[in-house]
Amino acid sequence: MELFTTSINKMKVHFIRIEKFKTIGVSLKMISNFVPETVNKRVLIPQILLSGSLNFPNKQAIQKKLDYLYGTDIFASTQKVGEQSIISFDLMMVNEKYLINKPLLLRQGFALFSDIIFNPKRHLGLLRKASVNEEIRMLDEELEAQYNDKNEYSFELFKKKMFDNETYKFSARGDLSSLKTENQVELTTYYDNMIHSDMKEMYIIGDFDQEEVSKLIKEFFVFKNPILHCTWLDLESTSRTTVTKAIDYSDVAQSRITIGFRTNIRSTSELYYPLVLFNLLFGETDQSMLFQTVREIHHLSYYVSSAYQPNKGVLFVFAGVEAHNEENATELILDCLDRLQNGNISDESIFLAKEYLISRLKKNNDSMASIVGRTFMSMKLFEKPYDIDDILTQVNSVTKDQIQIASNSLVLDTIHFFMKEDIHE
Repeated sequence: MELFTTSINKMKVHFIRIEKFKTIGVSLKMISNFVPETVNKRVLIPQILLSGSLNFPNKQAIQKKLDYLYGTDIFASTQKVGEQSIISFDLMMVNEKYLINKPLLLRQGFALFSDIIFNPKRHLGLLRKASVNEEIRMLDEELEAQYNDKNEYSFELFKKKMFDNETYKFSARGDLSSLKTENQVELTTYYDNMIHSDMKEMYIIGDFDQEEVSKLIKEFFVFKNPILHCTWLDLESTSRTTVTKAIDYSDVAQSRITIGFRTNIRSTSELYYPLVLFNLLFGETDQSMLFQTVREIHHLSYYVSSAYQPNKGVLFVFAGVEAHNEENATELILDCLDRLQNGNISDESIFLAKEYLISRLKKNNDSMASIVGRTFMSMKLFEKPYDIDDILTQVNSVTKDQIQIASNSLVLDTIHFFMKEDIHE
């Protein structure tokens, strides 16, 4: 894999040359500061753009063109990374060199991609009301569905407790409480401003002619690309010195436990991989201590797992338990943590955790989307290309002492129960 970075039309472009794929991927990143008040707009606008453009006026016309281009695909997503909001537009197409009649597939793909982003279908200068209303309706249904997913809803409630004064409590997928305020005029104004004021970066991945792709970018993607000061780690924290314990009630048959820990170990820390391995030992897999102890031996939970979020510097434990088992399960979860922090870790379990992580990293390297995502973060955090061999070396060099030190960085912050109100009456 080779990475070459340059500037085209004032936009930073990263060429990732790799020959093992028979497809070419193009990813356009539009980057702005994460502001809670604009969360819905940054979710809605990409979907509105994908609903119709000047030359392809509706979803059916766009899909027909994509099918004509040998099953080319275009999709969009919005995420929060650090203190930034990133809208990603992704184009995935067959490499025309593998097609018999060698059509100008890349040029047609770039033309369609550009038309969707720069030339949304409008009426009297505004984004079409029908498209706006349809995407608002669909986002409303998606966010409403979170309430019906009790695990999802429980986590949203938990975040409001643990991160009450931090932007982490807001979801980049949208905010239901403010969705009804979105309208055609404001979304059009925001789009027109976004297309000029967001910082843009483009990633090209696959086996391509760099000169040819550069010409297409110069022709189809002309932006103003303002300088934006970006913070790629979420460094917000709290001055809280005591553990928060909170309960939310609902008509649920199964209680949900969410426990949050803070750590000063983030993606750029030397102890990052030791903490990743600790999380595997603690609760991420069905071979972990939490799963084997809380679920298999003591039968206190339907499920139990842990998740480490290195960008934020937090680790969560999730468990589903029967009514009346909340306190016992919580005590056992904290006991498992205590045992690992005190060095109750076998060499065999560390070896297996490393093997699992290495296998996952290698598998991720077989995905274009994963390579682009990891290259993006590596360039932002370390200002160097993502190097899978270097990563594997780092993983293999982690020691038991480092894992124990990393585990002892965890500080209990919040314990949250989501359960039926009358179960203790």
